[in-house]
Amino acid sequence: MASYSSIQQFAKRAEGLERVDVALLNASISKSTFEELNGTESSIAVNVYGTFLLVLNLLPALRKSGKVIGQPSRLTIVTSDAHFFVSLITYSLLKVALGCSLLMNWS
Repeated sequence: MASYSSIQQFAKRAEGLERVDVALLNASISKSTFEELNGTESSIAVNVYGTFLLVLNLLPALRKSGKVIGQPSRLTIVTSDAHFFVSLITYSLLKVALGCSLLMNWS
């Protein structure tokens, strides 16, 4: 997930498959020191940008598969327990700022 070109190559290979019914994304890094990767901080580059680059590049294959089987393909992004370190007050303020619950059903 650290190489954006590798992510794009993987997604391109997925497009060539007959079906992609499920994508389960579970990649992350945690660094105690600052390290730059692809022009940004490494954990942001891998955990956020890399993950969503893969999502955006996999969407065509997932949609195509959904049409073939007649039901939506599934995409799940697994995250860490780091959210437990955020206080309830911070969560509440973020909820107010976003104007919605952070637990949403996207189906």
